[in-house]
Amino acid sequence: MLRTLVNTSIVLLLPSLLVLTGCDKATAPDPEPTKQDTAEQIAKAPETKAATPAQKPEKLAHKVVAKPPPPDPKKVDKAQAERGKKEFTAHVKAGRTAAKAKDYPTAIKEFEAAIKIEEKAGTLGELGWAHYNSGNLDDAEKVLTKAIAMALEDRTKGALLYNLGRVEEDKGEKDKAVSLYQKSIAARPNKVVQARLDKLLAAGAHAEPDACTWQKFAGAPPTNLCQKFTPSDFGGLEVDCLKQDQEANGASKLLVDKDGVKATVFGSMIEEDYSTIYVLAVLRADAWYAYEFGFEDVGTGYRADSIELQTLELVDAIPGGKPELHIEWLFRSHQGDLEYNEMTFLSETYHGYVSLEQEAPQWIATIRSETDYSVEDYLDDDEFKSDKHSDEYGTKEKTAVEWKFTDSELTVTAKGKASAPAGTFKLADYPAKCHDFYGITSVQI
Repeated sequence: MLRTLVNTSIVLLLPSLLVLTGCDKATAPDPEPTKQDTAEQIAKAPETKAATPAQKPEKLAHKVVAKPPPPDPKKVDKAQAERGKKEFTAHVKAGRTAAKAKDYPTAIKEFEAAIKIEEKAGTLGELGWAHYNSGNLDDAEKVLTKAIAMALEDRTKGALLYNLGRVEEDKGEKDKAVSLYQKSIAARPNKVVQARLDKLLAAGAHAEPDACTWQKFAGAPPTNLCQKFTPSDFGGLEVDCLKQDQEANGASKLLVDKDGVKATVFGSMIEEDYSTIYVLAVLRADAWYAYEFGFEDVGTGYRADSIELQTLELVDAIPGGKPELHIEWLFRSHQGDLEYNEMTFLSETYHGYVSLEQEAPQWIATIRSETDYSVEDYLDDDEFKSDKHSDEYGTKEKTAVEWKFTDSELTVTAKGKASAPAGTFKLADYPAKCHDFYGITSVQI
Protein backbone atom coordinates (compact mmCIF):
# COMPACT_ATOMS: atom_id res chain seq x y z
CA MET A 1 0.00 0.00 0.00
CA LEU A 2 1.09 3.58 0.50
CA ARG A 3 4.69 3.67 1.51
CA THR A 4 5.66 4.32 5.08
CA LEU A 5 7.61 7.45 4.31
CA VAL A 6 4.55 9.50 3.38
CA ASN A 7 3.75 9.61 7.07
CA THR A 8 5.95 12.67 7.21
CA SER A 9 5.62 15.80 5.10
CA ILE A 10 8.61 16.67 2.98
CA VAL A 11 8.84 20.44 3.30
CA LEU A 12 12.22 21.97 2.44
CA LEU A 13 15.41 21.15 0.61
CA LEU A 14 19.02 22.23 0.87
CA PRO A 15 20.20 22.39 -2.72
CA SER A 16 23.65 21.23 -1.80
CA LEU A 17 25.52 19.09 0.65
CA LEU A 18 26.03 20.32 4.19
CA VAL A 19 28.14 17.77 6.04
CA LEU A 20 27.10 14.30 4.95
CA THR A 21 29.54 12.00 6.62
CA GLY A 22 30.36 8.47 5.59
CA CYS A 23 33.01 7.14 7.93
CA ASP A 24 33.48 4.27 10.31
CA LYS A 25 31.55 5.79 13.18
CA ALA A 26 34.28 8.35 13.71
CA THR A 27 34.15 12.10 13.76
CA ALA A 28 35.80 12.73 10.41
CA PRO A 29 33.81 12.09 7.24
CA ASP A 30 35.06 10.08 4.31
CA PRO A 31 36.81 12.26 1.74
CA GLU A 32 33.89 12.47 -0.68
CA PRO A 33 30.68 10.77 0.46
CA THR A 34 28.89 13.32 2.01
CA LYS A 35 2.41 6.69 -8.11
CA GLN A 36 -19.45 7.36 -14.28
CA ASP A 37 -17.57 5.69 -15.72
CA THR A 38 -16.20 6.77 -19.10
CA ALA A 39 -14.64 4.36 -17.32
CA GLU A 40 -17.49 2.11 -16.90
CA GLN A 41 -15.64 -0.18 -19.23
CA ILE A 42 -12.39 0.35 -17.51
CA ALA A 43 -13.38 0.48 -13.91
CA LYS A 44 -16.23 -1.97 -13.53
CA ALA A 45 -15.94 -5.69 -13.11
CA PRO A 46 -16.76 -7.90 -16.09
CA GLU A 47 -20.49 -8.54 -16.48
CA THR A 48 -21.88 -11.37 -14.38
CA LYS A 49 -24.24 -14.05 -15.61
CA ALA A 50 -27.93 -13.15 -15.92
CA ALA A 51 -28.85 -15.39 -13.02
CA THR A 52 -26.50 -13.53 -10.68
CA PRO A 53 -28.22 -10.80 -8.64
CA ALA A 54 -26.99 -7.30 -9.29
CA GLN A 55 -24.34 -6.25 -6.81
CA LYS A 56 -24.98 -3.32 -4.51
CA PRO A 57 -22.80 -0.26 -5.08
CA GLU A 58 -19.65 -0.23 -3.04
CA LYS A 59 -19.69 1.89 0.04
CA LEU A 60 -17.13 4.63 -0.44
CA ALA A 61 -14.53 4.82 2.30
CA HIS A 62 -13.20 8.21 1.27
CA LYS A 63 -14.09 11.68 0.23
CA VAL A 64 -13.07 12.80 -3.23
CA VAL A 65 -10.89 15.87 -2.79
CA ALA A 66 -9.37 18.50 -5.03
CA LYS A 67 -5.64 18.99 -5.06
CA PRO A 68 -4.64 22.46 -3.84
CA PRO A 69 -2.58 24.63 -6.20
CA PRO A 70 1.15 24.91 -5.57
CA PRO A 71 2.10 27.81 -3.26
CA ASP A 72 3.84 30.95 -4.40
CA PRO A 73 7.51 30.23 -3.67
CA LYS A 74 8.32 33.87 -2.95
CA LYS A 75 5.51 34.68 -0.50
CA VAL A 76 7.28 34.63 2.83
CA ASP A 77 7.20 36.62 6.06
CA LYS A 78 10.66 38.20 5.95
CA ALA A 79 10.89 38.99 9.66
CA GLN A 80 9.85 35.51 10.64
CA ALA A 81 12.19 34.04 8.05
CA GLU A 82 15.13 36.04 9.43
CA ARG A 83 14.45 34.83 12.98
CA GLY A 84 14.11 31.27 11.74
CA LYS A 85 17.31 31.53 9.76
CA LYS A 86 19.31 32.56 12.83
CA GLU A 87 17.78 29.85 15.03
CA PHE A 88 18.31 27.22 12.34
CA THR A 89 21.95 28.13 11.89
CA ALA A 90 22.57 28.07 15.64
CA HIS A 91 21.07 24.59 16.04
CA VAL A 92 23.01 23.19 13.08
CA LYS A 93 26.27 24.62 14.40
CA ALA A 94 25.60 23.17 17.85
CA GLY A 95 24.70 19.81 16.32
CA ARG A 96 27.93 19.67 14.35
CA THR A 97 29.99 20.63 17.38
CA ALA A 98 28.33 17.87 19.42
CA ALA A 99 28.81 15.32 16.63
CA LYS A 100 32.50 16.19 16.38
CA ALA A 101 32.80 15.57 20.13
CA LYS A 102 30.94 12.25 19.69
CA ASP A 103 28.10 13.58 21.86
CA TYR A 104 25.53 12.08 19.54
CA PRO A 105 22.44 12.44 21.80
CA THR A 106 23.05 16.21 21.88
CA ALA A 107 23.75 16.27 18.15
CA ILE A 108 20.45 14.48 17.47
CA LYS A 109 18.58 16.95 19.69
CA GLU A 110 20.10 19.96 17.93
CA PHE A 111 19.58 18.65 14.39
CA GLU A 112 15.94 17.77 15.21
CA ALA A 113 15.43 21.32 16.51
CA ALA A 114 16.87 22.73 13.26
CA ILE A 115 14.62 20.50 11.13
CA LYS A 116 11.54 21.75 12.97
CA ILE A 117 12.43 25.23 11.69
CA GLU A 118 13.51 24.32 8.16
CA GLU A 119 13.61 20.81 6.75
CA LYS A 120 16.55 20.27 4.41
CA ALA A 121 18.05 17.21 2.77
CA GLY A 122 21.52 18.01 4.12
CA THR A 123 20.39 18.53 7.70
CA LEU A 124 18.33 15.36 7.56
CA GLY A 125 21.47 13.63 6.36
CA GLU A 126 23.43 14.88 9.37
CA LEU A 127 20.63 13.77 11.69
CA GLY A 128 20.56 10.35 10.05
CA TRP A 129 24.33 9.99 10.48
CA ALA A 130 24.11 10.98 14.15
CA HIS A 131 21.46 8.29 14.63
CA TYR A 132 23.78 5.83 12.88
CA ASN A 133 26.69 6.67 15.17
CA SER A 134 24.36 6.26 18.15
CA GLY A 135 23.39 2.78 16.97
CA ASN A 136 19.82 3.87 16.16
CA LEU A 137 19.82 2.05 12.82
CA ASP A 138 16.05 2.07 12.27
CA ASP A 139 15.86 5.82 12.92
CA ALA A 140 18.88 6.40 10.70
CA GLU A 141 17.28 4.39 7.89
CA LYS A 142 14.03 6.35 8.11
CA VAL A 143 15.68 9.78 8.18
CA LEU A 144 18.21 9.06 5.43
CA THR A 145 15.56 7.60 3.12
CA LYS A 146 13.54 10.78 3.53
CA ALA A 147 16.60 12.90 2.87
CA ILE A 148 17.25 11.00 -0.38
CA ALA A 149 13.68 11.77 -1.47
CA MET A 150 14.33 15.49 -1.01
CA ALA A 151 17.76 15.70 -2.60
CA LEU A 152 17.90 17.17 -6.10
CA GLU A 153 21.64 17.44 -6.69
CA ASP A 154 23.48 14.30 -7.70
CA ARG A 155 26.37 14.82 -5.28
CA THR A 156 23.99 15.18 -2.34
CA LYS A 157 21.96 12.14 -3.35
CA GLY A 158 25.13 10.13 -3.92
CA ALA A 159 26.42 10.88 -0.42
CA LEU A 160 23.07 10.07 1.18
CA LEU A 161 22.81 6.79 -0.72
CA TYR A 162 26.26 5.86 0.56
CA ASN A 163 25.34 6.69 4.16
CA LEU A 164 22.14 4.64 3.89
CA GLY A 165 24.24 1.82 2.48
CA ARG A 166 26.38 1.93 5.62
CA VAL A 167 23.23 1.62 7.71
CA GLU A 168 22.00 -1.38 5.72
CA GLU A 169 25.43 -3.01 5.92
CA ASP A 170 25.41 -2.74 9.71
CA LYS A 171 21.89 -4.20 9.76
CA GLY A 172 23.22 -7.24 7.91
CA GLU A 173 21.46 -6.30 4.66
CA LYS A 174 24.55 -6.76 2.49
CA ASP A 175 22.71 -7.09 -0.84
CA LYS A 176 20.72 -3.95 -0.13
CA ALA A 177 23.94 -2.14 0.74
CA VAL A 178 25.48 -3.22 -2.59
CA SER A 179 22.48 -1.78 -4.46
CA LEU A 180 22.77 1.51 -2.58
CA TYR A 181 26.53 1.79 -3.17
CA GLN A 182 26.02 1.16 -6.89
CA LYS A 183 23.40 3.89 -7.09
CA SER A 184 25.64 6.21 -5.09
CA ILE A 185 28.44 5.72 -7.60
CA ALA A 186 26.02 6.24 -10.52
CA ALA A 187 25.00 9.57 -9.01
CA ARG A 188 28.56 10.59 -8.09
CA PRO A 189 31.64 8.41 -8.74
CA ASN A 190 33.73 8.09 -5.59
CA LYS A 191 36.76 5.97 -4.63
CA VAL A 192 35.66 5.46 -1.02
CA VAL A 193 32.27 4.12 -2.08
CA GLN A 194 33.84 1.97 -4.80
CA ALA A 195 36.23 0.38 -2.29
CA ARG A 196 33.38 -0.47 0.06
CA LEU A 197 31.35 -1.90 -2.83
CA ASP A 198 34.27 -4.02 -4.04
CA LYS A 199 34.77 -5.46 -0.56
CA LEU A 200 31.13 -6.57 -0.30
CA LEU A 201 31.13 -8.04 -3.81
CA ALA A 202 34.32 -9.97 -3.07
CA ALA A 203 32.63 -11.40 0.04
CA GLY A 204 29.77 -12.78 -2.09
CA ALA A 205 27.14 -10.07 -1.75
CA HIS A 206 25.23 -9.04 -4.86
CA ALA A 207 22.81 -6.28 -5.83
CA GLU A 208 19.13 -6.70 -5.13
CA PRO A 209 16.85 -6.78 -8.19
CA ASP A 210 15.14 -3.51 -9.06
CA ALA A 211 12.06 -2.78 -6.95
CA CYS A 212 9.71 -3.07 -9.93
CA THR A 213 7.18 -5.49 -8.46
CA TRP A 214 3.50 -4.70 -9.13
CA GLN A 215 1.01 -5.22 -6.32
CA LYS A 216 -1.57 -7.87 -7.28
CA PHE A 217 -5.25 -7.75 -6.18
CA ALA A 218 -7.22 -10.95 -6.69
CA GLY A 219 -10.76 -10.87 -8.09
CA ALA A 220 -12.44 -8.75 -10.73
CA PRO A 221 -11.46 -5.06 -10.63
CA PRO A 222 -13.80 -3.00 -8.41
CA THR A 223 -15.90 -0.10 -9.66
CA ASN A 224 -13.71 2.38 -7.83
CA LEU A 225 -10.06 1.46 -7.87
CA CYS A 226 -8.89 4.30 -5.64
CA GLN A 227 -11.43 3.49 -2.95
CA LYS A 228 -10.30 -0.12 -2.93
CA PHE A 229 -6.58 0.56 -3.08
CA THR A 230 -6.26 3.36 -0.52
CA PRO A 231 -6.51 2.73 3.22
CA SER A 232 -9.05 4.99 4.93
CA ASP A 233 -6.56 5.73 7.70
CA PHE A 234 -2.82 5.65 7.25
CA GLY A 235 -0.62 6.05 10.29
CA GLY A 236 -3.26 8.25 11.94
CA LEU A 237 -3.52 10.50 8.86
CA GLU A 238 -6.65 10.83 6.71
CA VAL A 239 -6.22 9.62 3.14
CA ASP A 240 -8.67 10.45 0.34
CA CYS A 241 -9.03 9.99 -3.42
CA LEU A 242 -7.83 12.74 -5.70
CA LYS A 243 -10.56 14.47 -7.71
CA GLN A 244 -8.39 16.12 -10.32
CA ASP A 245 -8.45 14.38 -13.72
CA GLN A 246 -11.06 11.93 -12.46
CA GLU A 247 -14.69 11.04 -13.06
CA ALA A 248 -17.19 11.17 -10.20
CA ASN A 249 -16.45 7.59 -9.18
CA GLY A 250 -12.74 8.18 -8.90
CA ALA A 251 -11.68 6.48 -12.13
CA SER A 252 -9.15 8.53 -14.02
CA LYS A 253 -9.90 10.24 -17.32
CA LEU A 254 -6.43 9.12 -18.28
CA LEU A 255 -7.18 5.57 -19.33
CA VAL A 256 -6.69 2.86 -21.94
CA ASP A 257 -9.40 0.44 -23.11
CA LYS A 258 -8.20 -0.99 -26.39
CA ASP A 259 -7.24 -4.33 -27.92
CA GLY A 260 -8.19 -6.14 -24.75
CA VAL A 261 -5.98 -3.93 -22.58
CA LYS A 262 -7.50 -1.93 -19.73
CA ALA A 263 -5.37 0.46 -17.71
CA THR A 264 -5.80 3.71 -15.79
CA VAL A 265 -4.15 6.11 -13.33
CA PHE A 266 -5.51 7.41 -10.03
CA GLY A 267 -4.24 9.47 -7.10
CA SER A 268 -4.50 9.12 -3.31
CA MET A 269 -3.86 12.22 -1.20
CA ILE A 270 -2.90 12.51 2.47
CA GLU A 271 -4.87 15.58 3.56
CA GLU A 272 -2.62 16.70 6.41
CA ASP A 273 0.24 17.68 4.12
CA TYR A 274 -1.35 17.38 0.64
CA SER A 275 1.17 14.75 -0.42
CA THR A 276 -0.20 12.58 -3.21
CA ILE A 277 0.63 9.09 -4.45
CA TYR A 278 -0.05 8.39 -8.14
CA VAL A 279 -0.85 4.79 -9.09
CA LEU A 280 -0.80 3.08 -12.49
CA ALA A 281 -3.26 0.16 -12.66
CA VAL A 282 -3.58 -2.62 -15.24
CA LEU A 283 -6.91 -4.48 -15.13
CA ARG A 284 -7.48 -8.13 -16.00
CA ALA A 285 -10.71 -10.18 -15.93
CA ASP A 286 -10.05 -11.79 -12.56
CA ALA A 287 -7.26 -9.67 -11.09
CA TRP A 288 -5.76 -6.18 -11.22
CA TYR A 289 -2.25 -4.87 -10.72
CA ALA A 290 -1.11 -1.55 -9.24
CA TYR A 291 2.22 0.27 -9.14
CA GLU A 292 2.94 3.51 -7.25
CA PHE A 293 4.99 5.48 -9.77
CA GLY A 294 4.77 9.10 -8.61
CA PHE A 295 4.81 11.21 -5.44
CA GLU A 296 4.21 14.93 -4.98
CA ASP A 297 4.12 17.27 -2.00
CA VAL A 298 2.36 20.63 -2.36
CA GLY A 299 4.25 21.71 0.76
CA THR A 300 4.75 25.34 1.72
CA GLY A 301 6.01 28.46 -0.01
CA TYR A 302 9.55 27.23 0.57
CA ARG A 303 9.13 23.91 -1.23
CA ALA A 304 6.59 22.15 -3.42
CA ASP A 305 6.50 19.25 -5.87
CA SER A 306 3.84 18.67 -8.50
CA ILE A 307 3.08 15.95 -11.06
CA GLU A 308 1.19 16.56 -14.30
CA LEU A 309 0.02 13.41 -16.09
CA GLN A 310 0.48 13.75 -19.84
CA THR A 311 -0.18 10.48 -21.67
CA LEU A 312 -1.37 6.93 -21.16
CA GLU A 313 -1.53 4.87 -24.37
CA LEU A 314 -0.72 1.64 -26.16
CA VAL A 315 2.27 1.77 -28.49
CA ASP A 316 4.27 -0.70 -30.53
CA ALA A 317 7.53 0.31 -28.96
CA ILE A 318 9.06 -3.16 -29.36
CA PRO A 319 8.48 -4.90 -32.71
CA GLY A 320 6.43 -8.10 -32.50
CA GLY A 321 4.13 -9.42 -29.81
CA LYS A 322 1.58 -7.41 -27.86
CA PRO A 323 1.73 -3.60 -27.75
CA GLU A 324 3.37 -1.90 -24.79
CA LEU A 325 1.78 0.49 -22.29
CA HIS A 326 3.37 3.96 -22.38
CA ILE A 327 2.89 6.55 -19.62
CA GLU A 328 4.31 10.07 -19.64
CA TRP A 329 4.34 12.55 -16.77
CA LEU A 330 5.93 15.88 -15.90
CA PHE A 331 7.51 16.47 -12.50
CA ARG A 332 8.17 20.01 -11.26
CA SER A 333 9.75 21.16 -8.03
CA HIS A 334 10.90 24.39 -6.43
CA GLN A 335 13.14 24.40 -3.39
CA GLY A 336 13.75 27.52 -1.29
CA ASP A 337 16.75 28.01 0.99
CA LEU A 338 16.72 31.23 3.03
CA GLU A 339 20.05 30.45 4.68
CA TYR A 340 21.82 30.89 1.35
CA ASN A 341 19.13 32.99 -0.37
CA GLU A 342 18.72 30.41 -3.13
CA MET A 343 15.71 29.10 -5.05
CA THR A 344 16.21 25.93 -7.06
CA PHE A 345 13.81 25.04 -9.88
CA LEU A 346 13.60 21.58 -11.44
CA SER A 347 11.43 20.28 -14.28
CA GLU A 348 11.68 16.68 -15.51
CA THR A 349 9.77 14.68 -18.14
CA TYR A 350 9.45 10.92 -17.66
CA HIS A 351 8.40 8.17 -20.08
CA GLY A 352 7.62 4.70 -18.71
CA TYR A 353 7.16 1.56 -20.82
CA VAL A 354 5.38 -1.56 -19.52
CA SER A 355 5.27 -5.00 -21.17
CA LEU A 356 1.88 -6.73 -21.21
CA GLU A 357 3.08 -10.06 -22.63
CA GLN A 358 2.56 -11.86 -19.33
CA GLU A 359 -0.40 -11.85 -16.93
CA ALA A 360 1.48 -9.55 -14.57
CA PRO A 361 2.73 -6.26 -16.08
CA GLN A 362 6.49 -5.85 -16.31
CA TRP A 363 8.48 -2.61 -16.50
CA ILE A 364 10.79 -2.41 -19.48
CA ALA A 365 12.26 1.05 -18.99
CA THR A 366 11.68 4.43 -17.40
CA ILE A 367 13.45 7.19 -19.32
CA ARG A 368 13.92 10.69 -17.98
CA SER A 369 13.80 12.39 -21.35
CA GLU A 370 14.33 16.03 -20.34
CA THR A 371 15.68 17.88 -17.34
CA ASP A 372 15.63 21.64 -16.80
CA TYR A 373 17.51 22.82 -13.69
CA SER A 374 18.32 26.33 -12.45
CA VAL A 375 19.34 28.14 -9.28
CA GLU A 376 18.65 31.85 -8.65
CA ASP A 377 18.18 34.41 -5.87
CA TYR A 378 15.28 33.65 -3.55
CA LEU A 379 14.64 37.18 -2.31
CA ASP A 380 16.04 40.50 -3.52
CA ASP A 381 16.85 41.76 -0.07
CA ASP A 382 20.28 42.55 1.35
CA GLU A 383 19.52 41.05 4.75
CA PHE A 384 19.14 37.66 3.08
CA LYS A 385 22.33 37.87 1.06
CA SER A 386 24.92 35.30 1.96
CA ASP A 387 27.66 33.25 0.37
CA LYS A 388 26.33 31.17 -2.45
CA HIS A 389 26.30 27.57 -1.35
CA SER A 390 25.52 25.79 -4.63
CA ASP A 391 28.30 25.28 -7.15
CA GLU A 392 25.61 25.49 -9.85
CA TYR A 393 24.28 28.87 -8.74
CA GLY A 394 23.22 31.09 -11.59
CA THR A 395 23.27 28.31 -14.17
CA LYS A 396 20.40 27.10 -16.30
CA GLU A 397 20.79 23.63 -17.71
CA LYS A 398 18.62 21.67 -20.14
CA THR A 399 19.44 18.07 -20.93
CA ALA A 400 17.65 15.55 -23.15
CA VAL A 401 17.91 12.09 -24.67
CA GLU A 402 16.46 10.18 -27.61
CA TRP A 403 15.65 6.48 -27.43
CA LYS A 404 14.78 3.61 -29.77
CA PHE A 405 13.63 0.05 -29.11
CA THR A 406 14.40 -3.04 -31.16
CA ASP A 407 13.07 -6.52 -30.47
CA SER A 408 15.90 -7.11 -28.01
CA GLU A 409 17.66 -3.82 -27.22
CA LEU A 410 17.12 -0.24 -26.14
CA THR A 411 19.43 2.50 -27.36
CA VAL A 412 19.48 5.80 -25.45
CA THR A 413 21.36 8.68 -27.11
CA ALA A 414 22.27 11.80 -25.17
CA LYS A 415 21.91 15.37 -26.41
CA GLY A 416 24.52 17.11 -24.32
CA LYS A 417 24.64 15.83 -20.75
CA ALA A 418 22.54 12.67 -20.48
CA SER A 419 19.37 12.81 -18.38
CA ALA A 420 19.08 9.00 -18.38
CA PRO A 421 21.52 6.09 -18.60
CA ALA A 422 22.85 6.35 -22.17
CA GLY A 423 24.12 3.61 -24.47
CA THR A 424 22.78 0.39 -25.97
CA PHE A 425 21.32 -2.12 -23.52
CA LYS A 426 19.65 -5.50 -23.67
CA LEU A 427 16.05 -4.90 -22.59
CA ALA A 428 16.49 -7.06 -19.50
CA ASP A 429 19.60 -5.10 -18.53
CA TYR A 430 18.47 -1.47 -18.75
CA PRO A 431 19.45 0.05 -15.39
CA ALA A 432 16.27 2.15 -14.98
CA LYS A 433 13.36 -0.22 -15.52
CA CYS A 434 10.92 1.35 -13.09
CA HIS A 435 10.62 4.65 -11.26
CA ASP A 436 10.82 4.74 -7.48
CA PHE A 437 9.90 8.24 -6.38
CA TYR A 438 12.11 8.09 -3.29
CA GLY A 439 15.17 8.02 -5.46
CA ILE A 440 16.47 4.55 -4.65
CA THR A 441 15.75 3.02 -8.06
CA SER A 442 15.05 6.29 -9.83
CA VAL A 443 16.66 7.31 -13.07
CA GLN A 444 19.97 8.98 -12.32
CA ILE A 445 21.54 11.81 -14.27
